[in-house]
Formats: sequence, structure tokens, C-alpha cells
Amino acid sequence: KVAQDALGSDDGVDSRMAKRGDGAFERRLDGSRGHVWEERPRVTHEGVILRVFNRQRRSNETSPSEFVAVAFNHNGQLCAAADKCGYVYLFHLRLNRFALVSREATGPAARGLCFTGCTPEELLYASRCAVQVLDAETHRPSATLHGHRLEVQSIAIAASRCLAATQSMDLIILWSMQRWVKVRSLQAFSSPLQGVAFSPQGDLCGVLFRSSRVALWRAPSLEFDRELSLEHADRADVRLTCLAISEQHVVAGGCGDALLIWDLSTSAGRVADLPRPV
Repeated sequence: KVAQDALGSDDGVDSRMAKRGDGAFERRLDGSRGHVWEERPRVTHEGVILRVFNRQRRSNETSPSEFVAVAFNHNGQLCAAADKCGYVYLFHLRLNRFALVSREATGPAARGLCFTGCTPEELLYASRCAVQVLDAETHRPSATLHGHRLEVQSIAIAASRCLAATQSMDLIILWSMQRWVKVRSLQAFSSPLQGVAFSPQGDLCGVLFRSSRVALWRAPSLEFDRELSLEHADRADVRLTCLAISEQHVVAGGCGDALLIWDLSTSAGRVADLPRPV
């Protein structure tokens, strides 16, 4: 569990460790590197292994900087977390170490941080209108992806096809992860973009619009496949901000009391009401 909390500045090599009454360790990030655990971790009754508290803050602010994005790699051995100040931490859980790997001017959006799932493993994180690529093992920059005029809001990965997609409100760019070159781009004209996602096999790229439409494109050609929509304009609780695609379904959700679900075999859709708001 990454706690959205913070308490200090980066002024040491290691960080303080404490143990809560429930047995879970607490790591306070007041250093640029150190151990994740001081002894073998324990799992609480609630399933918590570790609570991480950030200690970074801007010089002109008294409140701590919140974590705004977190991501795991495909096997769960690596975890990345980024805060509003632009500090990006990488946690090597099996190796029991963490490191501060980047200090950008501002932190990424919640969906602007992810791993490539390829070898060598790389970390992508959005920094305003660009995306930084970092080698997860050496912590060295691999590339900087330019091409967006507006802030990058989300990043999607199709590891099996070595493709990455970066999304801003007006543009989606498809990248080859082999050489980090542009493959295709999609410009938004009728409605701002809200998100992008790949199917598990990477053969479909889904694009979510603010108008709650979903367009599906064949990857990597970006040949148009179909558009998905539902009659729900009168429902104020359906505000879509994120997208997920499986081999059978497309699911869109966000802040509200409902999810939109489409069956890919028939393109039929329905609204699934939730017991509580997301």
C-alpha cells in the first residue's frame, strides 16, 4: 500500500522504518536510496505488507507532497511511485531496495506511469508534454518521447507487440518500443480524448472520448475497427475517465455510480450500476 502522505525532505541515504501495531512496516522516504524492509515482512489481516510515506515537499509549501501515480511491472517484482513534485521512486521488492530515479518539474497524471514489460525492463512516466523512458535496472534515461502539445494524461503498453501509446486531450501517438520511434498518430477533432488502452494481445487499441464514445482501432496499422456508444446522456453519474479491454469485453469507468460494458462479439453494451461511487 502506497500512502498518499508526506513529511519532509530528501536529505539522507536511507529512510526511517517503523512497525505499526498491526505488524506492517512503514517506510518514510527521506533518502534517495535504501532498504525497503529491515527484516522479513509480515502480512496483516487486511493484507497490508508495507506502508510507504513520502517526505518530499515543495520549498514554498508546508503540506507534504502526495503520491499521484503508482505502477507494478508484469511479475510484481518492481513497483514505481511518483509524487506531485515530480519525484519518481523505484522499488525493487525482491532485492529489498529502493531508489529515487528521477526529479522532474511536475508529477505525472495518475495513468501516466507504467512499465514496458519487455527485456530490458523500462519505466515510462509522463512529464508535462513529454514522456521519459528509464532503464529499470541501471536507472539511466533511455529516451525522451516528444510530439504532444498538451499534457500527457495516460500511457498504455502492448508488450507482445512492442508498442506503447501516449495520450493527451488532442492526440494519441503510437510508438515502437524497439527504437522508440513514432509509428502512427490519431488526432481528436470532435471531442477531447480521455484515455487509451490495448487489448491483452495488443491487436486492438481503444480510445475513450469525453463524449463517452469508445473507438477501436487495429494495431499497429491504426485501421478503424468500430465505434462503441450507449444512450446514457441523461445520467449525470456516468462520467468516464478510464478504459480497459479484455479479449471479450470493453469496460469504461470513472467517477460515478456506473460502468459501461460492451461485448466485443456483438458490440452490444450495457450500464452496470455500482453499489457505491468510484
